[in-house]
Amino acid sequence: MPRKSKIRVPEPTRLPSGRWRIQLQIDGRRLSVTEDDPKECQARAVALKAGLIEQAAKPNRITLRAAIDKYIDSRSAVLSPSTIRGYRVIQRNRFKALMDRPVSEITKETMQRAVNSEARRLSPKSVTNAYLFVSSVIYNETGNRYDVALPRLMPHERPFLSADEITVLLNAIRGTEAEAPILFGLQSLRRSEILGLRWCDVDLARGTAHIRHTRVQGEKGMADKNTAKNSSSYRTIRLPQRLVDLLRDMPHGDDDSERIFSFGPNYIRANVNRVCKRLGLPEVGTHGLRHSFASLGYYLEVPAKVIQKAGGWSDDHTMLKIYTHVSEKYVERQRTALSNFFDEADKPTG
Repeated sequence: MPRKSKIRVPEPTRLPSGRWRIQLQIDGRRLSVTEDDPKECQARAVALKAGLIEQAAKPNRITLRAAIDKYIDSRSAVLSPSTIRGYRVIQRNRFKALMDRPVSEITKETMQRAVNSEARRLSPKSVTNAYLFVSSVIYNETGNRYDVALPRLMPHERPFLSADEITVLLNAIRGTEAEAPILFGLQSLRRSEILGLRWCDVDLARGTAHIRHTRVQGEKGMADKNTAKNSSSYRTIRLPQRLVDLLRDMPHGDDDSERIFSFGPNYIRANVNRVCKRLGLPEVGTHGLRHSFASLGYYLEVPAKVIQKAGGWSDDHTMLKIYTHVSEKYVERQRTALSNFFDEADKPTG
C-alpha cells in the first residue's frame, strides 16, 4: 500500500503584534493563516491545504481604531507624550471611513481610496504622515503592507534670518520679556528644550547651559521629560554675556529643579513673529530661530560639522539640507548686491 505524502507548509513567521502567520498558495489563491500559537498556526495551515477546513475559520475582527489603541498601549513606555498625542490626532481625525472597519478587511484598494479622500483636503505631508502611521499599525496586526500612491511631497524651505537680520531682531527685542527665550532660540534650542530648561541646567559663572530636559505637548497638556529629543541633543552650549546677565536678573526660588520659563508653548512663536512682521523680516517662528543659528554659522564660516554638534542635529543629512538652503539664499543676496552696484553706477550724474 503506497504511503501518503506528508503535506508540507511553510514555517510560521512571527508578526510584530506577536501573532504567527503562514501564507499559502492554493488553487491560484493566496491565503493567510494567523494564530496566537505557532503550532496551532501550522496545524490550521496543513488542514487548510488538505481541504479539511475552509479559509474563513477565524478572521481577525479587530478594528483599525482598536488596533491603534493596542499599538499605542504596547509602546506607551517608550513613546514620548508628543508622539502619542500625534497618534491620537490621527486616530480622531484621519481616515474616518476606515477606523471602525476590521483591519483584515482593509485592502490596497480601500486604503488608496482613503488616501485619495484625505489628499483632497490636507497637505501632502499630513496625508503621508497619517498613512505611514496607519500602515505601521496594520502591518503590526496583520503583516500586510500596501503599495499605495501618496501625494508628492514638495520641498519645504523653512525661513531663517541672515546675520544682519538677527542684529535687527536683537535690537528690537532688547529689554522685552521675550528677549531671553528668543536668545535661547538663536543659540539653537528647540521649543521643547527652551520650555524644559531648569535652573540646575545653567552655570552662570561659566556662562554655559546643559541641554538635558524637555517639555512637550502630550495628550493631557504639557509634560516634562528628563530626557532630550535624542542622544545628539544632549549638549552644552556657551551663552552670550547678554543672556547670562538676563538670567542673573531673573528671580527664582531655592529649588534649582524649577523650570526657568513658565509661559505656554506658543509664546515664543507669537512674540518673534509679531516683531518680525513689524520690522519686515521673515516670520521665522521658534524653529526658524534654530535655523537662523545655522545661518549665522554659515556666515561666520563655521564648518557644518561643528554647527551640527553645537545645535544637536542628529545627522549630517539634515545639516547639509539646511546649509544648502542657507548658501543658496546668501548667494542670491550677493548676486543682487552685485547687480545693484552696476545699476547705481549706470545712473547719470549731475
